[in-house]
Amino acid sequence: QDALVLSLNWTSGMLKMFTLLTYKLLVIPTNFLVRSQFALVVVHMQLVLQFAKDEGITLGGAHSAQVLLARDTRPTGEYLLDVATKGISAIVGSVALDMGILTTPQLHWMVRNKNRGLKASEADYFTQITESFRSFVIPARVISHGEHCIIC
Repeated sequence: QDALVLSLNWTSGMLKMFTLLTYKLLVIPTNFLVRSQFALVVVHMQLVLQFAKDEGITLGGAHSAQVLLARDTRPTGEYLLDVATKGISAIVGSVALDMGILTTPQLHWMVRNKNRGLKASEADYFTQITESFRSFVIPARVISHGEHCIIC
């Protein structure tokens, strides 16, 4: 039977991640749940369909949604990435893209760039950071006009 899995990761009382996954009979060992601080709620597929209808989300058709995923270096990272990838792939019209091992700010930057139709790789991230740092550190040209200075 299909199920909707809501994955919540609470750290210091703040919601850090909210993932909507559909996957057939997803089973997570209890000891994994305790270690990873994840709470899983399984609901009937009918709720997924109702949610999609209420929110105007089209299920079906060509791949129209790309979900960028990344992980950290903790031992549970690969497992969570695999579960998320399978869940996202189970949703018709969506495809999961594994961006590798990244920090949260890197992944957020990639999502923003992808949504803007720009390059969104780790190398592109470091290129932009480097260029931003360089423009901040390299002194600006100052043109003096009497008592007024113009920074170019």
